[in-house]
Amino acid sequence: IVHHDPADMSEPAAIAAMMQRALHEFGSIDLLVNNAGIQHVAPVDKFPVDKWNAILAINLARQRLR
Repeated sequence: IVHHDPADMSEPAAIAAMMQRALHEFGSIDLLVNNAGIQHVAPVDKFPVDKWNAILAINLARQRLR
């Protein structure tokens, strides 16, 4: 079974709700493919700190939240 459930990966509560919906519907999760990521293109000396923090939050930190 393949199931798609979008959630805002910048919101830990949205991630938790998505996981709860999946557990409620399927009983267990045998395999989870997380396909979230963002980017921002700019020269390193003009790269905004808020964009850097958002990239790390989505592409790195949110991969480990449940």
